[in-house]
Order: sequence, then C-alpha cells, then structure tokens
Amino acid sequence: MAAQALGKIGDEAAVPALVQALNDEHPFVPGNAVYALGKIGNEAAVTALVQALNDEHYEVRGRAAEALGEIGNEVAVSALVQALNHEDSAVRMSAAEALGKIGDEAAVPILVQALNHEDSAVRKRAAEALEKIASSGLLPELSELLITTGESYLFNTIAAIQERYKYYNYTLTQPETPLKPQPNISPAQSISIPLMHILHLSDLHFSTSE
Repeated sequence: MAAQALGKIGDEAAVPALVQALNDEHPFVPGNAVYALGKIGNEAAVTALVQALNDEHYEVRGRAAEALGEIGNEVAVSALVQALNHEDSAVRMSAAEALGKIGDEAAVPILVQALNHEDSAVRKRAAEALEKIASSGLLPELSELLITTGESYLFNTIAAIQERYKYYNYTLTQPETPLKPQPNISPAQSISIPLMHILHLSDLHFSTSE
C-alpha cells in the first residue's frame, strides 16, 4: 500500500526505493511498486518497468506491461513492441492490449504481424488493439486474413475500423442472403464463416457511406 501511495503522490524521489521494492520476495510488494512506477512515469521509472517485464513473478511481468501502456512514451512503445514476442503469454497479451490503449500508429505493423502469432490469445489481443489504431488502408489486408483464416474476431476489427472511418464494404457488412442463427456460434462467427465460401478478394470494394 505504501508503494501505491507513493505513486499517487507522483514523487520522483521515490523511484529508487520503488526499484528496490521490485526485488522483494513477496509478489504483492513488487506488484505495487510497478503500479507506483507507472504513475510516476519518468525515465528511471520506465527503465525499471522494462526490466520488470522479465521479473520472476508473472503478475509483476503483466503489471509492468500494463504500466508501460499507461506511460505510453516512445521508450515504452518500443519495449511493448518487443514484448509481443515475450516467452510469457500473459506479457504478450498485456503488451498487445497496452499498445492499443496507447494508440500509437507506429505499433500497427508489429500488431499486424502479431495477427499471425502462434498464440491465439495474442492474435486476438492484437486484433482488438488494431480496432483502435489501424487506418482504413489496412481493411483489404484484414479482409484477406479473415477469408483465409476464418478468425471471427477479425470481423469485429474490420467493423470497428469501418465505423471509425465511415468506410464500408457492403458485401462484407450486408450479405445478400440472410444468415440463419446457428447454435453455440456468436453473431460475428455466423457472418464470417459463410464469407469464407462466398467472397473472393476481387469482390472486396471498399467505399465511403456517402
């Protein structure tokens, strides 16, 4: 609790003590220290948080990624991009989510690469992050990936980008034949699965709603 209080105060003089707290044997102590460092957010705090991405405690590693996302400066973004390939899946997921919150378009290329990550949870978090920061220029690539992989969350990503830019593909969003509800399948899945069979890339014509 003391570490959290220091973070709320934002006293940069507390950073050395918080860095030292990262070595405490009880996980909740370094976890609170990470939280406080994220609130302070100066250069020394960011350096400590980047190192905490490799802490022995998984909770600390995940919180470090979240804290870097809160800070969102150039060093934090760079560290989070690298963390997308961390050996810990929790760190990978937290990093993808944090990049989406930061909203830095520089992260888009690495997030697109993460859509092919072997970890399905990372792929999904990367898609969710792209919902917030990807431009409409990425729509054709996402549509091709939707068709080739059938990953239902990509439909949500495409829909979110279209809504942000008012940039639509009516073949994708308004199928000619109404789809029958299927048991145990979400609405997004029920739309994207038939698209696998009826769409070709030559059919994708994106346009504005006007």
